[in-house]
Amino acid sequence: MKSLRYIFIIILTLAIYRLDLNSQVVNKDFSKMTREEVLELTYDELLEMPLEDLMQLADIAGVSLDELYELILNKDVTSASKREESSFDAPLSTSVISYDDIIESGATTIEEALRLIPGLIVREKTNGNYDVHIRGNDNVPPGNMLLYSENSMSLVMIDNRVVYNYAHGGAFWETLPIGIEDIDRIEVIRGPASALYGPNAVTGVIHIITKKFDYEKKHLNINAQLGTQRTKIVSLNTGLRAGEKFNINLSGNYQYRDRFQEDFYLWERQIYVPADSLTTMAIPSSLPNARPYEERPLDVRFPDPLLGRENYCVNLALFYNMNERVQFDFSSGYQNSNSITTPLDNPYYSLTRRTSETKYINFKTKAYGFNAQLSYLFGPQDVAVDVLGMQYELRTLDATLEYDYKWKNLGIRPGISYRQANYNDEEYVDISMNEGFLNGDRKLSTFSYGLRLEYNVLDKLRLIGALRADKYNYPAKTYLTYQAIASYNINDKNMIRGVYSRANRSPFMVDVYANFDWYRVTLEQNPSLTPYLPTGGHFYFEGNKDLKLATMDMIELGYRVKPVKQVQVDFEAFYNRTTNFDWFQLDTLNALIFMPISLLDYSPVGPPVQDPIPYNAVFTYRNLDLVAKQFGASISLMTVVNENLYFKVFGTIQQTRLENYKPLTVNESIYEMINEAAMNNRLIAPPEIVPGTVDDTITMTGLAALKFGGSYQPDSTISITHKATPQFYGGLMINYRILNRVNINLNLYGYGKQYLSHSFETGAVEPKLISNLKISYNIWKKSSIYFNARNLLNNRNREFAFVDDIGGLYLFGLEIKL
Repeated sequence: MKSLRYIFIIILTLAIYRLDLNSQVVNKDFSKMTREEVLELTYDELLEMPLEDLMQLADIAGVSLDELYELILNKDVTSASKREESSFDAPLSTSVISYDDIIESGATTIEEALRLIPGLIVREKTNGNYDVHIRGNDNVPPGNMLLYSENSMSLVMIDNRVVYNYAHGGAFWETLPIGIEDIDRIEVIRGPASALYGPNAVTGVIHIITKKFDYEKKHLNINAQLGTQRTKIVSLNTGLRAGEKFNINLSGNYQYRDRFQEDFYLWERQIYVPADSLTTMAIPSSLPNARPYEERPLDVRFPDPLLGRENYCVNLALFYNMNERVQFDFSSGYQNSNSITTPLDNPYYSLTRRTSETKYINFKTKAYGFNAQLSYLFGPQDVAVDVLGMQYELRTLDATLEYDYKWKNLGIRPGISYRQANYNDEEYVDISMNEGFLNGDRKLSTFSYGLRLEYNVLDKLRLIGALRADKYNYPAKTYLTYQAIASYNINDKNMIRGVYSRANRSPFMVDVYANFDWYRVTLEQNPSLTPYLPTGGHFYFEGNKDLKLATMDMIELGYRVKPVKQVQVDFEAFYNRTTNFDWFQLDTLNALIFMPISLLDYSPVGPPVQDPIPYNAVFTYRNLDLVAKQFGASISLMTVVNENLYFKVFGTIQQTRLENYKPLTVNESIYEMINEAAMNNRLIAPPEIVPGTVDDTITMTGLAALKFGGSYQPDSTISITHKATPQFYGGLMINYRILNRVNINLNLYGYGKQYLSHSFETGAVEPKLISNLKISYNIWKKSSIYFNARNLLNNRNREFAFVDDIGGLYLFGLEIKL
């Protein structure tokens, strides 16, 4: 890609120019530093200092040299309680990874960096595209569409700005407008936190906090990598200080990478086929719309079947510190992304292409105890390119106002907020034909008010209570969420805590507003139409404005201990219960006819053309009686062994049980139900099934018309162990520095066996251990060259069923910091 080479040359030239200027490398007078400034230093900065300077810094901080390393290790967090405190004192199950941790690990995306945090399940679907869950609760109920395996119950934020997709819920990770070089740290809260952060913080919060540079003059960070799978990753972050109070920061990044294979998984045949075969195997076919049949070339949907992920973005940030009590932050950015992943099920193959082009504006201020924030996100997204009805314009507004007040040992934080999401597909569909899922400009809004109280007893016992009320336009109801937290510092080395909390998920556009007509054209209109679904009729999908919102209740106990200096161990045990899951179910069925056919009548172009009998099948989103109960425990250990060696290990064991589960199975009762509904007409079976007769053959694909989205459920319920979430997952990171020149980082991430149950079939995800290695060599000051291996041993096991093998990725890089 010539343009990328030019960009790389420009960046390199700029770096050399800045090296000549040497304007940023300032010899600091440590004797004038305050204790707060010392504690803001990073672990890497400490390692680069001579011993005499380190001793001077330890004296300023009022600690020993060992204790100084310990303080830097025990990083500050804000997400757990919305105020700065050490991670040891955080009242919730909270972990933080710094920019240094991420850079040293070699992580190439924000999602991959989350593998360094306990309690997170991170699976790679296609190269560079991930599925991220906090403690699981994914693919519930099993047998649903792949769409519903996406994480819709964890809240992702950037600098307190909510990043959430309200179409089907969840975060589109490739659309985040920042890169690794923009990050100061990532804080993760495990467990319900809606009382602090609002709807969708059900399983937890992933809070990405960007850098707020405060250099004396200016800075420049550049990170560029090239590697296998045509991978190109370039990040730049630069800024300057204008006067005593004003900072400007500009950043941008670009990423491109190919998939590890060109094959696509076909549901109809349950095999992988080359991309160039999709033209005949999956296309032509009927599109899910009411327009006359037209043949669509493959390159409209997949112009580059090898593409895994391509995205680029730019950001501008302005910081103004009027004084210690008044600060203003303004940021704005643009991102453009294109990826092949699994956001939406396809009747033919498991992957779809997703594009997005969004812009954001974010304004924050702190003044005399008030904290205010206003953000706006807007732009077009196409969840499944070339699938009619999946494209829309989004507009999301968030506004919050909170006030911090302290009276003696009591902290009081009241707040109000308003969120509004508008999604509009009018520009892309004929709404008079019900072509779109929304067919108009749809709005979801939430007005919230809440109160957080904190009381400290003798600096030992800390009591925290939070209550929040969220009033939605749909459902027209107010939901209460809450947290009750108690933490007790036994001494400086031991702390116990307990949490009881409730959180709920917000409504989604499709669940509430679905208004879609999937018309199956007749065989006369399209003789090559796949025969596995009935033709000549309509599948109607209808939303439900009265759906109950998925809600989780959790009890958690935790214990933190520092058995020796520079070592911290964190243990947590949790139990949660989630209710009010929903999906669309068959509501009414009128004259649904499966045309009779025998194997002898079958031909490559489909069954004999017959006059279809019109039918209507109406699907409506409904709540289920299903209850998910999860219990488990996590443990993590962090330590700085000495000035050259840092070590972290963590793991989680857990189990999820489903109660009141109505399994979606193919059995005699379904056969009887279909026969009755279809007036005793025969089912059409896939042509691969040769043994037996068509009358006795019932398959998941053959039942797709009636089972689409779980339309049929038997009367009896059962309790099962949910196998979509691995029962064990965890990781390890070792960082070793040699003579302040060479840095070696080895990190591992692994999980146990799991099963993903799709509406067509169940796929196994085998256990996998992923090893990563980054070796960097410091060439000048903080600038280095490095080798980065992701999945070093090239373990090609799939990490997500029905999609791609994930192999090794090997890169060479250059990092420049001025």
